[in-house]
Amino acid sequence: MKFVIRFFFVLLAITASTIPCTEASAQEPPMVASQGEAIIQHWPTELVVRLDLVGRASSLDEALETLQKRKESAGLLLKTLGAEMDTVEYGDPTTANVASQGQAQMQAMIRQRIQRSGGKMPEGLKMPESTTVTLPMTARWKLDATDPTKLLQQVDSLRKQIEKADIGGMKSEEPTLAEQELLEEAESFGYDPYSDEPQAKPGTPMFSFAAKITEEERTQATKVAFQSAQADAKELAAAAGRELGELMSLSSSSRGGLSPEEMYGYGYGRRMPMPPSNDPLTTEVPELGKVAFRFNVQARFRLLSRDAK
Repeated sequence: MKFVIRFFFVLLAITASTIPCTEASAQEPPMVASQGEAIIQHWPTELVVRLDLVGRASSLDEALETLQKRKESAGLLLKTLGAEMDTVEYGDPTTANVASQGQAQMQAMIRQRIQRSGGKMPEGLKMPESTTVTLPMTARWKLDATDPTKLLQQVDSLRKQIEKADIGGMKSEEPTLAEQELLEEAESFGYDPYSDEPQAKPGTPMFSFAAKITEEERTQATKVAFQSAQADAKELAAAAGRELGELMSLSSSSRGGLSPEEMYGYGYGRRMPMPPSNDPLTTEVPELGKVAFRFNVQARFRLLSRDAK
């Protein structure tokens, strides 16, 4: 008898707790979700160049001193090349760079292969101690986006001048005898320290192209995206024999530059020449062409029966 009473109370408690949930589910109105997109495309108005300035010496202090001289020299070159000097930016100096990593990889690879063959270690592996310091630098040039043909010519001319100027100073820095011997030894094993690196070789300029939109353009594009979402929702509601009701929820997002599909096509493992930007009014792309700004709106509307309208 006690078991039956306990079972009855448990069953009653379970039934009582499920009734409100069932009623709440029945009262929840049917809704339709949709999204709309608006795209703005502009030709780039800025050429952006990023590279690492390099200072190398036998000690950290000397390497930093060399790096400072390189920075001063780079500033003079940028001014001569017509860069927007008030937009030149420098990052933080670091000793972690692809050059030192590549050198260590070459030494390790050669050691392993020679040890396996039982041969003698080459003298080129006895590298003198040195310190390499790099300093990230970003510079910008204004572009004339009024005429695509002139824009192409301007970019081509600037790229050639920038590459020839050797802002990073790496062309003028001859490798030491030990470094040259190490590189030749590594190349004899078919090794290229930069072939699989997602980073650019220090001192090599990486180019990207920036475009901007106004706040008014952004506002208008968001409106167009919402209108597209609303029209899509109305079409879905009509297909279901319903009328579109009040707006229940609304959210938006924006993305500039390459789409996810384009980023995948750009090449897996390749380093993008520009960092991601949180500014919805400015974006960059790695190749010369129109820059796309995408605005998305996600909306949910209540569905009404036709006779309820």
